Amino acid sequence: MTVRKARTEDLEAVLAIEEASFKDPWGRQPYEPCIDDGRYFFAVAEDENVIAGYVLASDVPPYEAEIMRIAVDPEARKRGTGRMLMDALTEHCITSLTSDIFLEVREGNAAARALYEKSGFRYTGKREKYYADGEDALMMRRNLFAEILKYADRRMKEKGVDPRSVTAHVFTDRPPEDI
Repeated sequence: MTVRKARTEDLEAVLAIEEASFKDPWGRQPYEPCIDDGRYFFAVAEDENVIAGYVLASDVPPYEAEIMRIAVDPEARKRGTGRMLMDALTEHCITSLTSDIFLEVREGNAAARALYEKSGFRYTGKREKYYADGEDALMMRRNLFAEILKYADRRMKEKGVDPRSVTAHVFTDRPPEDI
C-alpha cells in the first residue's frame, strides 16, 4: 500500500468511502478545489490501484494544520491504512514546519479516537452538540515541535552544517563564523 497526493480521478472512490464512513457525508464540491490548492494536504492510500482511504487537512497559518476528514474503506480497515495516512500527514507537517495538528472527533467514534491517541494526539476540550445530530465533539491536538527540531538537525547534518553553530547564531545574533 502507498500513500500519494489525491487526483481528480480519485474523487469517486473518495466519495464512496465518505458515504460509507460518515453520518454526515460531504459531496464532491468541498474536495475538488483541494486537489490543486497548496493550502491543503489531500492524500489517498492506494492498494493495487484501489483507493483504500484518504486524508484531507488544511493549513491554518502560521504553523497549524486541521484534519478536516480522514476515512478508510470499510473493506480495508484494521490493516494499518489509517495509521499510514496519519503518518503521511505528520511527515508533511514536519517538513513544512507545521508545529501543531488539531481536529474534532465524534465522542462516540472509538476507532478514530484510538487511532488519534496512538498517533500522539491529546484531548484538549469538548464542543457540546457540535454535530447536526447533537453528538458532542472532542477536540484533540498533537504538537510536532520536537519532531521538527529532529528533522532540522538531520537536514543540517546532511548539508554539513553544525546545528550548534546555527542555534548559537539564532540566540546570540552573532554570525556563525564568530561562534
